[in-house]
Amino acid sequence: MMHIKRLISACCLLLAFSAPAFAYSFSPSVASLSPSGKNSSRIYSLSNEADKPVAVEITISRFKRDETGKAVGVEEDAMQNFMLYPARVVLMPKETRLVQVAWIGPGDIKEERGYHILAKQVPVPLGEEKEDLPPGKARIEIDVLFNYRGIVYITPKKAKPKVVVESVAGWEGEAAELTVTCANRGTGLANMQGYCIRIAPLDKDGGVQAEKAVVVGHADHKVGTKFLPGDSLKIVLPWPQALPKGPVKVEIEPDSEYTATK
Repeated sequence: MMHIKRLISACCLLLAFSAPAFAYSFSPSVASLSPSGKNSSRIYSLSNEADKPVAVEITISRFKRDETGKAVGVEEDAMQNFMLYPARVVLMPKETRLVQVAWIGPGDIKEERGYHILAKQVPVPLGEEKEDLPPGKARIEIDVLFNYRGIVYITPKKAKPKVVVESVAGWEGEAAELTVTCANRGTGLANMQGYCIRIAPLDKDGGVQAEKAVVVGHADHKVGTKFLPGDSLKIVLPWPQALPKGPVKVEIEPDSEYTATK
């Protein structure tokens, strides 16, 4: 037993964690650029809040969304469509630097695109003197690195969303849910916070009973997903208590109480 204790003592490691909360900041988190003209560029602010240097690398990748609203990558060399200056920065303690993000891709795109801009903290060798440690002990320094991910939209001048109902399911079974799949067939970003869902029962001849329709606003459907042209979004709603179970017609329409924002 004494031999085991000595072995553990000889192999003891001293761990030093370096994890400053919010070591740096990167803003804005969401921006919209034009594909051409004076609004095709934006200045970002990169600030080191820590007491030691921070190295940051900035990259960009394109995304769309699947039916669940999750962002999925798009095969595109997105870095070829942007100028990032500087793309790599070493910030001294309490220093703030400005980073220019400019679209240099096609100026005639017809549909709005979404890109993730990632500010990634990378290790930086500081050349610090090593602390003298007792024989048989080692020191491991662990830096917790922080990443910031924002969104850049490339928005053509006349881009507009057009949200339509693609399919409806759930009315024919015993489930107390209605699944509505919407598609954005427009040219601009759609935000489900700006839409309500109108559900009307059908009579035995297939006629729409508009007077019995139920309108589910954003306060009820609580879907705030923003989705791009060509994307579809699946929304699962509790079956409205005011409607009998059976065939329904579902429509998406603008919510008059919504104030649009990016």
